[in-house]
Amino acid sequence: MQDVVVVQCLIEALPMAISTSVSYDGRLLIATTSQSLLKYALSDSPSFDIRLADSRKDFAKKNVESMAVASGFLLAVDGGVVASFSLDSLTLREYIPATKGASLLAVCPAESRDASENSLVAIVVKKRILIYSVSLDGSMRCVKELATPERAHVLVWLNANTIACAHPKRGYFTVAVDSNTTTDLFKFNNSLFSAATGASAKIGIAILPKGQLLLTRNNSGVFVNSDGSPLIERDLEWSGPPDSITYSSPYVMALIAGAVEVRSLTTGGVVQRIDFPGALSMSVGGESLIHIASSNCIWRLLPVSFEDQIEHLIASNQFNEAQRLIEELEFSSEDEKISNIIRVRGLYAHHMFTVERKYEEAISLLSELRASPIDIVNLFPQFSLLGPSSDPPVTDKTALATLKDYLLSQRQILSKLRRLHQRPNTLPWNQIPPPSTSPLTGTTAATIAAVSSLFSGSDHGVPDSIPIPENMIANADDALFLSSVVDTTLLKVYLLVNEGLVGSLVRVENFCDIQEAENALKQSRKYRELIDFYYGKGLHRKALENLDEPDAIMQYLHRLNIVAHVDLFLEFSEPIFNRNVDEGLNIFTERYEDVPLKTHLRIIDFFERKSAQLETRYLEYLIGNLDSERPEFHDRIVLLYLQRLVEQLTSSESPVDATESVEMLFVDAEVEASSSDFLLLRKKLVLFLENSKFYRPERLISLFPDDVLLEEKVVVLGRLKMHRESLFICIEKLANFNLAKRYCEMHYDPKDSSSSHIFVDLLSLLLGPHTSTTSAAQKDQIVPMSDVIQYLIRYGTFMHGTAALSMLPDSLPLACLVPFVEKTLQTGQFSSRSGMLAVNLAKMEHMHIQDALIQSQSALVTLDEEKLCARCSKRIGNSVFACYSEKLLVHVFCMSK
Repeated sequence: MQDVVVVQCLIEALPMAISTSVSYDGRLLIATTSQSLLKYALSDSPSFDIRLADSRKDFAKKNVESMAVASGFLLAVDGGVVASFSLDSLTLREYIPATKGASLLAVCPAESRDASENSLVAIVVKKRILIYSVSLDGSMRCVKELATPERAHVLVWLNANTIACAHPKRGYFTVAVDSNTTTDLFKFNNSLFSAATGASAKIGIAILPKGQLLLTRNNSGVFVNSDGSPLIERDLEWSGPPDSITYSSPYVMALIAGAVEVRSLTTGGVVQRIDFPGALSMSVGGESLIHIASSNCIWRLLPVSFEDQIEHLIASNQFNEAQRLIEELEFSSEDEKISNIIRVRGLYAHHMFTVERKYEEAISLLSELRASPIDIVNLFPQFSLLGPSSDPPVTDKTALATLKDYLLSQRQILSKLRRLHQRPNTLPWNQIPPPSTSPLTGTTAATIAAVSSLFSGSDHGVPDSIPIPENMIANADDALFLSSVVDTTLLKVYLLVNEGLVGSLVRVENFCDIQEAENALKQSRKYRELIDFYYGKGLHRKALENLDEPDAIMQYLHRLNIVAHVDLFLEFSEPIFNRNVDEGLNIFTERYEDVPLKTHLRIIDFFERKSAQLETRYLEYLIGNLDSERPEFHDRIVLLYLQRLVEQLTSSESPVDATESVEMLFVDAEVEASSSDFLLLRKKLVLFLENSKFYRPERLISLFPDDVLLEEKVVVLGRLKMHRESLFICIEKLANFNLAKRYCEMHYDPKDSSSSHIFVDLLSLLLGPHTSTTSAAQKDQIVPMSDVIQYLIRYGTFMHGTAALSMLPDSLPLACLVPFVEKTLQTGQFSSRSGMLAVNLAKMEHMHIQDALIQSQSALVTLDEEKLCARCSKRIGNSVFACYSEKLLVHVFCMSK
């Protein structure tokens, strides 16, 4: 039950018995059984006031049965005759004799006729209905006389041309004013309610919206269209036979045995019941207010505003009744009605959640209403975006599980929505830079209210006739905000429901608020998941700062791209190097094949400050594993080798012998493992200098010391093609004839003017003048003349014979030179004959080509009008053409394409 109307007493304990009454324009007219007429003035502003404005004794000859106001004049049925009175003076104007026998009159409502027309009054006179036109000067003229099958006991105007009547026996019928035709609505025998019969049955008609009618007979009522077709196949059952009924949107009211019963038009249920002791009649007066009259009292019913009714129903938790009331009301727009329905059902869902503890049903209802995820999250105080709440947190497992399922479904919807608004981004999701501000931190209610609702689910709960607003697609910023709300809340729910699911969220693309998620994971001591969350958000520095173990740091760094995060590698690799240098170096050398030069240079600079050994190993990795051809890398590693060698030579703690096993430096075999580090390093340097093609010898040569590491210097001089200087070091300083011969073999090039006389240069050093540092006895001891003769015999073919012989001493026996001379002559003859043979072969090949050309040019080609170009398929005609060996003809122009 609810308060639809409130009662206001207008007249109380009137000393005269009331016969009938009528109200109009703030005036109340009361006819008494003593034939008096009382005129009251009513005022509602600034407060309610009623006063007797006028009265007239002997107003009527007999008891007044009915009164009405038309065109500013009062019409009354006085003793079966209609009389007209002035409203101002309450004086009689005239009796209308033609209305003798009248029992009832009704004025056509102003909204049913043209405002410029006179008022129409229907007067029931036995089995007739007289239609009178009442002009503004009060004159009355009968414009139509209608015949009815029975005398109407109830008469209402449906419109300016149709009158609905009711008779206890005949039933319900309509009369057309213009055609004087009668149409049955319901007859007694075939009506939907035939329980009560006879003339004692109480009947009534109420006009409803959209041309519909409510017909009552005793306790029952039926809804019909104006043509009599039923709307609902059910009866509206009253608590008793209504004395009169009326419609007051959106309710229907009936006066039943001294009480007003208010019922819902849609459900038929009783909404309010008000007792009026001794009430005899109910009528609709001025301002559409309903008046109740007894023998000596008059009340009027003031409607409670619909807003107050709705709020009252909501406050009393009657949400379904509130929704039905909204559905019955007329709003300025459909959107306004929809928003009110959604609000009521949303409050009902909130009530189910907080009071009835029907968590699943509540969230399901909000989903059906397409509520925003923010609204559902705010049901849980511990997750609310509105700030700290005094309400206790919701810890029920069923509620949390329902929220989890809802959030998962919303994640799918939001994922599709984000794709609609996807912005170009070349970075994968886990490498997107973190936002400068957190989307949830500092969120205000205004911000939350500004976010468009993202709806999901069906239209259940909203009438099918009401369209749903098409605001299902938010903008990109709203979608991201809602994604952050959903994912952050889902993370917190996982921590309460099943911690094992946390990893499945933080390791995939998510939009969790960083600060909220960080606090939640730390409070739950989920440090492993926190590290994964940092990784997914690109917060690698935070992740590394929370790692202490070298193994964990190493594993995390292996997951990163060294190019994008080289700063983190350099900063956080220290614990790894402190434990194991190889592991530390490994994080810089594994799976990084496409690292740009800039990154390599930063790493080299880091190792240079840290350790020359680490720098050397990294450069060896770049050159040996990645085949780097950068000259600066090759120069740098040579310099590092030299620095280490010089340091070992000058070290006083562990002096080394620079001449130790130097013969192994230029031997292909591996140096024995038992050899010293110094020798191993020299071997490595020599191999690098010989094999590398990318170091710059002109820059390095000045870095070599003058008196040590001469073997390495020889290699660099050879790269500069300073062969005489290299051979000079081999003979004069190193006294190593074998090294000199090996050097000549490696650098001899007959096509290069600087390298074609290298063997002669060595011979000149062996036989030339002595240097200030080497005596003849020493040189002879290093390279005996017998070895020189063998050198001539072996390499004579690579020397100019005359130049070599001119260098030999005169004291040398000729017999020793026979093998050298023979080999030189044989080589010369072979070279001469080989040259002649090559010339002859070239001439023969030239002759063959000439012959083939002549044959090709002498081929016969037949050209007619049908010959087509093999490329463009057009006729050759008189165009210049070319002929291929396959007898194919093409235009010269086509051939050039």
